[in-house]
Amino acid sequence: MTIVFVHGISVRAVGYEIAFRQIEATLKSRRPDVKLAPCLWGDSCGAALKAGGVSIPWFAQTKGIDEELAQVEEDVARWQCLVIDPLAELRLWALRPAVVEPFDPRGRKTPRQILDARIQDLAPPAQLAEILSRAGIRVKEFDRARRMIVRSSIYNEALDASAGDLNTFRFALARAIVAQAMILGQLAPGPPPILFDAPLRDALVAQLAAELGNEQKGLVGDWGKQAIRAFGTRYLLAWRGHYTEVVVPFVGDILLYQGHGQPIRECIRSAVEQAEPPIVLLGHSLGGIACVDLLVEQHLERVELLVTVGSQSPLFYEMDALQSLRFGQPLPDHFPRWLNLYDRRDFLSYVGAQVFPDPRDRLEDFEVNNRQPFPQSHGAYWANPQTWDIILPRLPNAS
Repeated sequence: MTIVFVHGISVRAVGYEIAFRQIEATLKSRRPDVKLAPCLWGDSCGAALKAGGVSIPWFAQTKGIDEELAQVEEDVARWQCLVIDPLAELRLWALRPAVVEPFDPRGRKTPRQILDARIQDLAPPAQLAEILSRAGIRVKEFDRARRMIVRSSIYNEALDASAGDLNTFRFALARAIVAQAMILGQLAPGPPPILFDAPLRDALVAQLAAELGNEQKGLVGDWGKQAIRAFGTRYLLAWRGHYTEVVVPFVGDILLYQGHGQPIRECIRSAVEQAEPPIVLLGHSLGGIACVDLLVEQHLERVELLVTVGSQSPLFYEMDALQSLRFGQPLPDHFPRWLNLYDRRDFLSYVGAQVFPDPRDRLEDFEVNNRQPFPQSHGAYWANPQTWDIILPRLPNAS
Protein backbone atom coordinates (compact mmCIF):
# COMPACT_ATOMS: atom_id res chain seq x y z
CA MET A 1 0.00 0.00 0.00
CA THR A 2 1.23 3.48 -0.85
CA ILE A 3 0.18 6.91 0.30
CA VAL A 4 0.98 9.50 -2.36
CA PHE A 5 1.36 12.82 -0.58
CA VAL A 6 0.39 15.82 -2.71
CA HIS A 7 1.57 18.97 -0.95
CA GLY A 8 -0.31 22.24 -0.93
CA ILE A 9 1.11 25.64 -1.75
CA SER A 10 4.52 25.28 -3.32
CA VAL A 11 7.26 23.53 -1.35
CA ARG A 12 9.40 26.65 -1.44
CA ALA A 13 6.86 28.37 0.80
CA VAL A 14 5.51 25.88 3.30
CA GLY A 15 8.44 23.66 4.20
CA TYR A 16 7.37 20.48 2.42
CA GLU A 17 10.18 18.51 4.03
CA ILE A 18 8.86 19.18 7.54
CA ALA A 19 5.40 17.87 6.65
CA PHE A 20 6.86 14.87 4.83
CA ARG A 21 9.07 13.94 7.80
CA GLN A 22 6.13 14.22 10.21
CA ILE A 23 3.98 11.96 8.05
CA GLU A 24 6.83 9.53 7.55
CA ALA A 25 7.54 9.31 11.29
CA THR A 26 3.88 8.63 12.08
CA LEU A 27 3.59 5.88 9.48
CA LYS A 28 6.83 4.30 10.67
CA SER A 29 5.52 4.06 14.23
CA ARG A 30 1.90 3.19 13.52
CA ARG A 31 1.76 1.61 10.06
CA PRO A 32 5.25 0.52 8.98
CA ASP A 33 3.72 -1.54 6.14
CA VAL A 34 2.52 1.61 4.37
CA LYS A 35 4.89 3.30 1.94
CA LEU A 36 4.99 7.06 1.51
CA ALA A 37 5.66 8.61 -1.90
CA PRO A 38 6.04 12.34 -2.55
CA CYS A 39 4.46 14.26 -5.40
CA LEU A 40 6.68 17.35 -5.72
CA TRP A 41 4.63 19.31 -8.21
CA GLY A 42 5.86 22.63 -6.78
CA ASP A 43 9.41 22.13 -8.04
CA SER A 44 8.43 21.59 -11.66
CA CYS A 45 4.99 23.22 -11.98
CA GLY A 46 4.81 25.83 -9.22
CA ALA A 47 4.60 29.56 -9.75
CA ALA A 48 7.78 31.56 -10.27
CA LEU A 49 8.85 34.99 -11.51
CA LYS A 50 9.86 33.73 -14.94
CA ALA A 51 11.01 37.15 -16.19
CA GLY A 52 13.04 37.86 -13.09
CA GLY A 53 10.52 40.18 -11.45
CA VAL A 54 10.43 42.92 -14.08
CA SER A 55 6.68 43.39 -13.48
CA ILE A 56 7.32 44.62 -9.93
CA PRO A 57 7.83 48.38 -9.56
CA TRP A 58 11.32 49.15 -8.25
CA PHE A 59 12.07 45.42 -8.00
CA ALA A 60 15.86 45.76 -8.09
CA GLN A 61 15.86 48.67 -5.66
CA THR A 62 13.45 47.09 -3.20
CA LYS A 63 15.42 43.87 -2.87
CA GLY A 64 17.11 45.87 -0.11
CA ILE A 65 16.17 48.87 2.02
CA ASP A 66 16.19 52.30 0.39
CA GLU A 67 16.46 54.89 3.15
CA GLU A 68 14.76 57.68 1.21
CA LEU A 69 11.82 55.42 0.44
CA ALA A 70 11.80 54.23 4.04
CA GLN A 71 11.42 57.77 5.37
CA VAL A 72 8.47 58.43 3.07
CA GLU A 73 6.78 55.27 4.31
CA GLU A 74 7.37 55.92 8.02
CA ASP A 75 4.00 57.52 8.57
CA VAL A 76 2.18 54.86 6.54
CA ALA A 77 3.81 52.19 8.69
CA ARG A 78 2.60 53.86 11.85
CA TRP A 79 -1.00 53.93 10.62
CA GLN A 80 -0.74 50.34 9.45
CA CYS A 81 -0.21 49.46 13.10
CA LEU A 82 -2.81 51.86 14.48
CA VAL A 83 -5.73 50.72 12.33
CA ILE A 84 -5.14 47.20 13.68
CA ASP A 85 -4.46 48.23 17.27
CA PRO A 86 -5.20 51.89 18.15
CA LEU A 87 -3.16 51.46 21.33
CA ALA A 88 -0.06 50.26 19.44
CA GLU A 89 1.87 53.50 19.79
CA LEU A 90 0.84 54.00 23.42
CA ARG A 91 1.99 50.45 24.17
CA LEU A 92 5.49 51.53 23.15
CA TRP A 93 5.27 54.50 25.49
CA ALA A 94 4.16 52.19 28.29
CA LEU A 95 7.39 50.22 27.90
CA ARG A 96 9.38 53.25 29.04
CA PRO A 97 10.05 53.72 32.76
CA ALA A 98 7.59 55.90 34.64
CA VAL A 99 8.79 59.42 35.46
CA VAL A 100 7.72 61.18 38.68
CA GLU A 101 6.94 64.87 38.10
CA PRO A 102 8.27 67.38 40.66
CA PHE A 103 5.96 68.03 43.58
CA ASP A 104 4.45 71.53 43.68
CA PRO A 105 3.94 72.59 47.33
CA ARG A 106 1.32 75.16 46.22
CA GLY A 107 -0.85 72.32 44.87
CA ARG A 108 -0.83 73.39 41.24
CA LYS A 109 -1.42 70.68 38.67
CA THR A 110 1.58 69.30 36.84
CA PRO A 111 1.71 69.51 33.01
CA ARG A 112 0.89 65.82 32.84
CA GLN A 113 -2.15 66.25 35.09
CA ILE A 114 -3.33 69.17 32.96
CA LEU A 115 -3.09 67.07 29.80
CA ASP A 116 -4.97 64.23 31.46
CA ALA A 117 -7.73 66.58 32.65
CA ARG A 118 -8.12 68.04 29.17
CA ILE A 119 -8.55 64.69 27.47
CA GLN A 120 -10.79 63.29 30.20
CA ASP A 121 -13.28 66.18 29.88
CA LEU A 122 -12.85 67.02 26.20
CA ALA A 123 -16.01 68.07 24.34
CA PRO A 124 -15.16 68.80 20.69
CA PRO A 125 -15.12 72.58 20.11
CA ALA A 126 -16.37 74.05 16.84
CA GLN A 127 -13.20 73.64 14.76
CA LEU A 128 -12.64 70.04 15.85
CA ALA A 129 -16.33 69.20 15.35
CA GLU A 130 -16.17 70.63 11.83
CA ILE A 131 -13.27 68.36 10.88
CA LEU A 132 -15.03 65.39 12.45
CA SER A 133 -18.07 66.14 10.31
CA ARG A 134 -15.95 66.27 7.13
CA ALA A 135 -14.34 62.99 8.18
CA GLY A 136 -17.71 61.28 8.51
CA ILE A 137 -17.21 60.62 12.24
CA ARG A 138 -20.12 61.46 14.49
CA VAL A 139 -19.37 63.25 17.74
CA LYS A 140 -20.74 60.37 19.81
CA GLU A 141 -18.43 57.93 17.97
CA PHE A 142 -15.49 60.24 18.61
CA ASP A 143 -16.45 60.54 22.29
CA ARG A 144 -16.74 56.78 22.61
CA ALA A 145 -13.33 56.34 20.99
CA ARG A 146 -11.82 58.90 23.40
CA ARG A 147 -13.26 57.09 26.41
CA MET A 148 -12.07 53.70 25.16
CA ILE A 149 -8.51 54.98 24.93
CA VAL A 150 -8.26 57.02 28.13
CA ARG A 151 -9.95 54.36 30.26
CA SER A 152 -7.44 51.70 29.23
CA SER A 153 -4.62 50.71 31.55
CA ILE A 154 -2.17 51.24 28.66
CA TYR A 155 -3.06 54.94 28.54
CA ASN A 156 -2.30 55.37 32.24
CA GLU A 157 1.03 53.54 31.93
CA ALA A 158 1.98 55.58 28.85
CA LEU A 159 0.96 58.82 30.55
CA ASP A 160 3.19 57.98 33.52
CA ALA A 161 6.15 57.69 31.11
CA SER A 162 5.38 60.90 29.20
CA ALA A 163 6.78 63.56 31.54
CA GLY A 164 9.35 65.71 29.78
CA ASP A 165 8.07 64.70 26.35
CA LEU A 166 4.43 65.75 26.49
CA ASN A 167 4.39 67.44 23.08
CA THR A 168 5.29 64.17 21.41
CA PHE A 169 2.89 62.24 23.62
CA ARG A 170 -0.04 64.51 22.71
CA PHE A 171 0.27 63.50 19.07
CA ALA A 172 0.56 59.82 19.95
CA LEU A 173 -2.58 60.13 22.07
CA ALA A 174 -4.40 62.01 19.31
CA ARG A 175 -3.49 59.34 16.76
CA ALA A 176 -4.74 56.60 19.08
CA ILE A 177 -8.12 58.29 19.51
CA VAL A 178 -8.48 59.01 15.80
CA ALA A 179 -7.55 55.43 14.92
CA GLN A 180 -10.14 54.12 17.38
CA ALA A 181 -12.74 56.49 15.93
CA MET A 182 -11.91 55.25 12.43
CA ILE A 183 -12.56 51.67 13.55
CA LEU A 184 -15.86 52.61 15.20
CA GLY A 185 -16.83 54.61 12.13
CA GLN A 186 -16.60 51.50 9.97
CA LEU A 187 -19.51 50.04 11.95
CA ALA A 188 -21.76 52.98 11.09
CA PRO A 189 -23.79 53.08 7.84
CA GLY A 190 -21.59 54.09 4.92
CA PRO A 191 -17.77 54.25 4.97
CA PRO A 192 -16.40 57.41 6.62
CA PRO A 193 -14.34 59.50 4.16
CA ILE A 194 -11.43 59.58 6.59
CA LEU A 195 -10.65 55.95 5.74
CA PHE A 196 -9.52 57.05 2.30
CA ASP A 197 -8.30 60.60 2.92
CA ALA A 198 -4.89 60.77 4.58
CA PRO A 199 -4.70 64.62 4.63
CA LEU A 200 -8.09 64.77 6.34
CA ARG A 201 -6.96 62.17 8.87
CA ASP A 202 -3.77 64.14 9.58
CA ALA A 203 -5.74 67.39 9.92
CA LEU A 204 -7.96 65.74 12.51
CA VAL A 205 -4.95 64.50 14.46
CA ALA A 206 -3.33 67.93 14.36
CA GLN A 207 -6.51 69.70 15.52
CA LEU A 208 -7.07 67.22 18.35
CA ALA A 209 -3.45 67.60 19.48
CA ALA A 210 -3.93 71.38 19.40
CA GLU A 211 -6.98 71.08 21.64
CA LEU A 212 -4.79 69.17 24.08
CA GLY A 213 -2.38 72.10 24.15
CA ASN A 214 0.41 71.07 21.80
CA GLU A 215 3.10 73.52 20.85
CA GLN A 216 4.94 71.55 18.20
CA LYS A 217 4.34 68.53 16.02
CA GLY A 218 5.12 65.30 17.80
CA LEU A 219 6.50 62.24 16.08
CA VAL A 220 7.49 58.81 17.25
CA GLY A 221 10.88 58.95 18.90
CA ASP A 222 13.85 56.87 17.79
CA TRP A 223 13.10 54.44 20.61
CA GLY A 224 9.83 53.48 18.90
CA LYS A 225 10.66 53.60 15.21
CA GLN A 226 12.19 50.17 14.91
CA ALA A 227 9.18 48.52 16.54
CA ILE A 228 6.77 50.27 14.20
CA ARG A 229 8.87 49.54 11.13
CA ALA A 230 8.84 45.87 11.94
CA PHE A 231 5.05 45.71 11.55
CA GLY A 232 4.24 48.40 9.02
CA THR A 233 4.00 48.99 5.30
CA ARG A 234 7.41 50.67 5.33
CA TYR A 235 8.93 47.24 5.88
CA LEU A 236 6.80 45.63 3.18
CA LEU A 237 7.36 48.39 0.63
CA ALA A 238 11.06 48.77 1.29
CA TRP A 239 11.47 45.03 0.83
CA ARG A 240 8.87 44.69 -1.93
CA GLY A 241 11.06 42.64 -4.23
CA HIS A 242 12.00 40.15 -1.53
CA TYR A 243 8.44 40.11 -0.18
CA THR A 244 6.98 39.35 -3.61
CA GLU A 245 9.37 36.46 -4.09
CA VAL A 246 8.09 35.00 -0.82
CA VAL A 247 4.42 35.63 -1.60
CA VAL A 248 4.51 34.31 -5.17
CA PRO A 249 4.43 30.63 -4.14
CA PHE A 250 1.30 31.29 -2.05
CA VAL A 251 -0.88 33.45 -4.27
CA GLY A 252 0.93 32.55 -7.47
CA ASP A 253 0.33 28.81 -7.17
CA ILE A 254 -3.42 29.37 -6.79
CA LEU A 255 -3.58 31.69 -9.77
CA LEU A 256 -1.36 29.41 -11.83
CA TYR A 257 -3.47 26.37 -11.00
CA GLN A 258 -6.71 28.12 -11.94
CA GLY A 259 -5.24 29.21 -15.27
CA HIS A 260 -2.96 26.30 -16.12
CA GLY A 261 -3.62 23.42 -13.73
CA GLN A 262 -3.20 20.54 -16.12
CA PRO A 263 0.59 20.09 -15.63
CA ILE A 264 0.04 19.82 -11.86
CA ARG A 265 -2.65 17.18 -12.34
CA GLU A 266 -0.40 15.29 -14.76
CA CYS A 267 2.37 15.36 -12.14
CA ILE A 268 -0.02 13.73 -9.66
CA ARG A 269 -1.17 11.14 -12.21
CA SER A 270 2.46 10.25 -12.94
CA ALA A 271 3.14 9.75 -9.23
CA VAL A 272 0.10 7.46 -8.99
CA GLU A 273 1.29 5.38 -11.94
CA GLN A 274 4.68 4.84 -10.27
CA ALA A 275 3.26 3.92 -6.85
CA GLU A 276 2.51 0.43 -5.58
CA PRO A 277 -1.24 -0.25 -5.24
CA PRO A 278 -3.52 0.00 -3.43
CA ILE A 279 -3.02 3.77 -3.47
CA VAL A 280 -4.25 6.53 -1.19
CA LEU A 281 -4.02 10.09 -2.45
CA LEU A 282 -3.33 12.44 0.46
CA GLY A 283 -3.77 16.05 -0.63
CA HIS A 284 -3.13 19.11 1.49
CA SER A 285 -4.70 22.51 0.70
CA LEU A 286 -4.26 23.27 -3.04
CA GLY A 287 -2.93 19.75 -3.49
CA GLY A 288 -6.34 18.47 -2.40
CA ILE A 289 -8.06 20.60 -5.03
CA ALA A 290 -5.80 19.20 -7.73
CA CYS A 291 -6.50 15.64 -6.54
CA VAL A 292 -10.27 16.20 -6.68
CA ASP A 293 -10.07 17.65 -10.19
CA LEU A 294 -7.86 14.78 -11.36
CA LEU A 295 -10.15 12.08 -9.95
CA VAL A 296 -13.22 13.73 -11.47
CA GLU A 297 -11.60 13.96 -14.88
CA GLN A 298 -9.93 10.55 -14.94
CA HIS A 299 -10.86 7.12 -13.65
CA LEU A 300 -7.75 6.04 -11.76
CA GLU A 301 -8.62 2.52 -10.65
CA ARG A 302 -5.43 2.21 -8.59
CA VAL A 303 -6.60 5.01 -6.26
CA GLU A 304 -8.92 3.51 -3.66
CA LEU A 305 -9.11 6.42 -1.23
CA LEU A 306 -8.78 10.21 -1.40
CA VAL A 307 -7.90 12.11 1.77
CA THR A 308 -7.98 15.91 1.66
CA VAL A 309 -6.64 17.90 4.60
CA GLY A 310 -7.21 21.62 5.03
CA SER A 311 -8.69 21.73 1.56
CA GLN A 312 -10.63 24.41 -0.28
CA SER A 313 -12.28 21.95 -2.71
CA PRO A 314 -15.77 22.34 -1.22
CA LEU A 315 -15.46 26.14 -1.32
CA PHE A 316 -14.31 26.11 -4.96
CA TYR A 317 -17.21 23.82 -5.85
CA GLU A 318 -19.75 26.01 -4.06
CA MET A 319 -18.36 29.09 -5.83
CA ASP A 320 -18.54 27.21 -9.15
CA ALA A 321 -14.77 27.65 -9.43
CA LEU A 322 -13.77 23.97 -9.42
CA GLN A 323 -12.19 23.24 -12.77
CA SER A 324 -13.55 19.74 -13.27
CA LEU A 325 -17.09 20.00 -11.95
CA ARG A 326 -19.73 22.70 -12.23
CA PHE A 327 -21.81 23.52 -9.18
CA GLY A 328 -24.82 21.22 -8.99
CA GLN A 329 -23.16 18.35 -10.83
CA PRO A 330 -22.59 15.20 -8.71
CA LEU A 331 -19.28 13.43 -8.32
CA PRO A 332 -18.87 10.84 -11.08
CA ASP A 333 -19.51 7.17 -10.32
CA HIS A 334 -15.84 6.30 -10.64
CA PHE A 335 -14.80 8.79 -7.94
CA PRO A 336 -13.24 6.93 -4.94
CA ARG A 337 -14.10 7.20 -1.24
CA TRP A 338 -13.24 10.62 0.10
CA LEU A 339 -12.22 11.65 3.63
CA ASN A 340 -12.10 15.41 4.19
CA LEU A 341 -10.40 16.69 7.37
CA TYR A 342 -10.83 20.23 8.64
CA ASP A 343 -10.10 22.37 11.68
CA ARG A 344 -12.52 25.18 12.56
CA ARG A 345 -9.49 27.39 13.34
CA ASP A 346 -8.00 26.68 9.93
CA PHE A 347 -9.70 29.29 7.77
CA LEU A 348 -8.48 27.53 4.62
CA SER A 349 -10.36 24.31 5.39
CA TYR A 350 -13.95 23.59 4.39
CA VAL A 351 -16.59 20.88 4.67
CA GLY A 352 -18.09 19.15 1.65
CA ALA A 353 -20.64 16.47 2.60
CA GLN A 354 -23.53 18.96 2.50
CA VAL A 355 -22.26 20.77 -0.60
CA PHE A 356 -21.81 18.04 -3.17
CA PRO A 357 -25.15 16.53 -4.27
CA ASP A 358 -25.83 12.84 -3.68
CA PRO A 359 -22.44 11.92 -2.15
CA ARG A 360 -23.95 8.53 -1.16
CA ASP A 361 -21.75 8.40 1.93
CA ARG A 362 -18.73 8.55 -0.36
CA LEU A 363 -17.60 11.89 1.11
CA GLU A 364 -17.12 12.16 4.87
CA ASP A 365 -16.05 15.26 6.78
CA PHE A 366 -14.02 14.92 9.99
CA GLU A 367 -13.14 17.72 12.36
CA VAL A 368 -9.81 17.77 14.17
CA ASN A 369 -8.48 20.22 16.73
CA ASN A 370 -4.92 21.28 15.95
CA ARG A 371 -4.86 23.62 18.98
CA GLN A 372 -3.13 26.27 16.91
CA PRO A 373 -4.19 29.75 15.78
CA PHE A 374 -4.40 30.56 12.10
CA PRO A 375 -2.26 30.35 9.96
CA GLN A 376 -0.29 27.79 12.00
CA SER A 377 -3.44 25.66 12.18
CA HIS A 378 -3.30 25.14 8.41
CA GLY A 379 -0.05 23.20 8.59
CA ALA A 380 -0.47 21.53 11.98
CA TYR A 381 -2.45 18.46 10.90
CA TRP A 382 0.52 16.13 10.45
CA ALA A 383 1.71 16.36 14.06
CA ASN A 384 -1.83 15.93 15.41
CA PRO A 385 -2.63 12.33 16.50
CA GLN A 386 -6.33 13.00 15.77
CA THR A 387 -5.49 13.24 12.07
CA TRP A 388 -4.05 9.76 12.02
CA ASP A 389 -6.72 8.32 14.30
CA ILE A 390 -9.13 9.21 11.50
CA ILE A 391 -7.04 8.24 8.48
CA LEU A 392 -5.25 5.03 9.47
CA PRO A 393 -8.28 2.86 10.35
CA ARG A 394 -9.86 3.81 7.04
CA LEU A 395 -6.96 2.86 4.81
CA PRO A 396 -7.66 0.10 2.28
CA ASN A 397 -7.29 -3.33 3.88
CA ALA A 398 -6.84 -1.73 7.33
CA SER A 399 -7.86 -3.95 10.19
